[in-house]
Amino acid sequence: MDSNSNLVLLGGAFVCAFTETGADSSVLRLHVNVRSGPPENRIDVIPVEVCDPSFELTETSFGIGEQIWIRGSLHRRFWEGINGRSSRLTVSAAAVARRREDVEAGLG
Repeated sequence: MDSNSNLVLLGGAFVCAFTETGADSSVLRLHVNVRSGPPENRIDVIPVEVCDPSFELTETSFGIGEQIWIRGSLHRRFWEGINGRSSRLTVSAAAVARRREDVEAGLG
């Protein structure tokens, strides 16, 4: 078994409406607010992309502040800009689900 794996599980708050990207709207973008505890209390907003989203996901409206789970992988995106080549890390989501206290991992 390969010891390398690229698996991300985020639990956080949905912080903005979905935005569609791509010519055929095949990618949805969202942002998740995650909190880190001591010793360094901080709040980060993580960009998430959902490629080829299911119809149910595109029709689902998460309320701002609603707790959600994201399962996916981490990817570095590169592009050419006016200041040269740039990159950023983003989570590519395989599943997005509402967080419920009675369900530990209902991510399909």
